[in-house]
Amino acid sequence: MSLDLYSPLISSDNTANFNVSFWANLTSGLISGLFTGIIVGLFLWWRQNRSQDSQEQKEVQKEFSVFIQKLNLGFSYSEELVKSPYGHESLPENVRRVLDILKEHPLLYWEARLKKQYYKEIMSAITSLKEEQMNFQKASNKLDVKAINTLVEDYNYAAFIKEGMSAFYCLVNEKDDSYLINWFGFVLSFKNSPNDINELREIRDRFSHLVDEYKNSRNSLITSANNLKSLINSSNRSV
Repeated sequence: MSLDLYSPLISSDNTANFNVSFWANLTSGLISGLFTGIIVGLFLWWRQNRSQDSQEQKEVQKEFSVFIQKLNLGFSYSEELVKSPYGHESLPENVRRVLDILKEHPLLYWEARLKKQYYKEIMSAITSLKEEQMNFQKASNKLDVKAINTLVEDYNYAAFIKEGMSAFYCLVNEKDDSYLINWFGFVLSFKNSPNDINELREIRDRFSHLVDEYKNSRNSLITSANNLKSLINSSNRSV
């Protein structure tokens, strides 16, 4: 069904032509207006998203810059060994602090949004560090199990397992006897400290393959942390 328009100003002969022309122009105008509206709407949507992305970029870069300064502060701490009954925690203090800082921040969120090249390089170094940390955790867990079982079953260290394992990892990480006696002598005095140290050394030597795997993984982790530190320092100078 069609709607014909009538006007006394238009002769009956031209009414049909007028109706065709009118509706054709109206339809064309509606389509053109709709198309223009879509184009304008898409453009405004794109501009709004771009503005939001730009604002998000600024926020992310600001957050990441603060994060980098936290890492830099973490690296400024001592390189003294952190004494722990767990091998994966027996690290230089500065490395331990940096690893703790990494756990507190949205690294994946930042990685997907950072655009600047040196930020990407820092994120890549962090990813490598996290991978080394996972490898180190695995190597440490295997050595933990063997050492704890041996201390409990063969040397009756059950009541002093935390102290014994802390001393064990100090020995594994190449601290000398005097260091262990100074730090653990008051705990190990339930027996004779030098004898206790010899027992810990015997355990270390019994599982030498696990100790070597642990130490190699630990060295790789520390090297990766130092690489991140160097990158942060060079980035700070270039900003």
